[in-house]
Amino acid sequence: MFVTIRLTEDLDNRTVQRPPVFTAIESVNAPVDQPRTYSFFVCLDNLGLLPQDKAPKQEPTNANGNSPKKVVDLGGVPPLISVYNGKRLPGDQDGTRMYPAEDTTTLLIKSVAIQWPCEPPTTPAKRLGLNVPETSDPETELAALRPEFDKVLQHIWRSNDGEPDSDPVYNIYRAAREADQTPRQALRDALTVAFCSPHFLYLDQSTRSNEDGHLTDEALAVRLSYFLWNSLPDQRLMDLAAKGQLADPDVRAKEAERMLADPRSDRFINQFMDQWMMRGLDGVAVDTDRFDEFSEAIRADLRTEGRLFFGYHLRQNLPITSLLDAQFRILNHDLAKYYGIDFVSRTNKFEKVEAPPAKPTAGLLTLGAPLIIRGTGRESSPFARGAWLLTDLLGTPPPSPPPSVPELPDDPEFEKLPLREKFAAHRNAPSCASCHTRIDPWGIALERYDASGRRRSRYVDLSKSTISQQRNVKSKFVFGQNVLSEAALRDGTPVNDVTGVRDAILKSPRRGLFLKHMARLLLSYSMGRSLTVKDEPSLKELTDSFGEGEIGLRSAIIQVVRHRAFARP
Repeated sequence: MFVTIRLTEDLDNRTVQRPPVFTAIESVNAPVDQPRTYSFFVCLDNLGLLPQDKAPKQEPTNANGNSPKKVVDLGGVPPLISVYNGKRLPGDQDGTRMYPAEDTTTLLIKSVAIQWPCEPPTTPAKRLGLNVPETSDPETELAALRPEFDKVLQHIWRSNDGEPDSDPVYNIYRAAREADQTPRQALRDALTVAFCSPHFLYLDQSTRSNEDGHLTDEALAVRLSYFLWNSLPDQRLMDLAAKGQLADPDVRAKEAERMLADPRSDRFINQFMDQWMMRGLDGVAVDTDRFDEFSEAIRADLRTEGRLFFGYHLRQNLPITSLLDAQFRILNHDLAKYYGIDFVSRTNKFEKVEAPPAKPTAGLLTLGAPLIIRGTGRESSPFARGAWLLTDLLGTPPPSPPPSVPELPDDPEFEKLPLREKFAAHRNAPSCASCHTRIDPWGIALERYDASGRRRSRYVDLSKSTISQQRNVKSKFVFGQNVLSEAALRDGTPVNDVTGVRDAILKSPRRGLFLKHMARLLLSYSMGRSLTVKDEPSLKELTDSFGEGEIGLRSAIIQVVRHRAFARP
């Protein structure tokens, strides 16, 4: 169950139906005996709190359909709280009313309070340690301001030596004061320019190298911080850089251990997983008519599942190969129910869940998010899944399709063919055969997962199903042929279901391809650029240091930080 604040966008015309706009959505997981306060910060204008004399009035009808003379005063207060689990109420046309579909849950609300005005305890300038004495002379103010402002600029521009030139920022302050702005307004303009500067927006390390071609210690502090924290270096890193100690691989490794133990390393986990495995998840419109248990809340849980799965491997330093053969999942109650896995959590928090024998698990290969992305939202796509596996797990992307790819037959009889026969017909085209014989077997082996990322045993028979064109009338789907997931790779290796895919990677020379690609991903992400031919020797050394994959994920990241390639532009 979730709680949020619904915002009002159109205060002048309440009759216009629009998609609902919400603030942040909070998961309600507090036990009955341990109440919790959920706070939301919003602009009061967006809550639609109209003055009493402008409040809309309505004349409700009685049981006979007649309007009584009594007018109900709404008081100008629309519903402020929305509680939902992602299921539409039947008959709802605008999708704004939600309710739990099956196991109706009671939410106990003790009170609702609106507190205003909500002023920050300090101004941004004071939080940065900037105090400007108001005088009639801007130069006097700058003389008092500059020592602390220089420190702020050095921090946000990631520089210890005062470079680059900060005079343009101070010129903005002078110009604002000469235009009769207050010191606070002038300081705001100066800070705006500082944060819009390329020195803040871009990580240009091409000029920050020593005579030997290695990055300066200052640049190493920046690279390390943006690699593991996705943010500015802290004071400890900058102090080590000022002492010239970050060129030492052992010092960098020690700092990396410290930073990975910090909660800020969650930023690395989230960004890395989102870019690697879950890029495009929000862009897939899953057909909720066919997959009625899917919701936006489930979409958010699927993303969290992937992040926590990767994070668990990092925190526990599990072997890299466990990313593909882990026999556990990180689920909450809602997601376990979605997958059809028996798991009860009183608080709906994400926990480690051992995979049941009836639900084969193969780490990343059975995460719902990547499987959904490689589909249309209505149908799975073996071709897209095969290309994803070759590209994002083995680092051997297939070539782009030729411009003369023939279209599939637009024939109702062709649509009735089993998926295997459809693909066979496509492979018969000479221009398609070379790529499809390499790609299709991987995707066919994953066909036991539908477009919503869940296990299935049979396909939907569209020729016998009734597809509704109305939102409030459900379609009726009829299941037909059994799913066949047996295939053979181009070298003759048989693959069947997700476990066959896992074994075909980890129990063959392809294991080395997976480890090399992991090394490539980590090194490229850490350096903030794509690797080139010049990086191949370093990539081979790093891959060799991973052994057969028994190295832990955290240890592999430390190896990346220690490697000399990390210290090069």
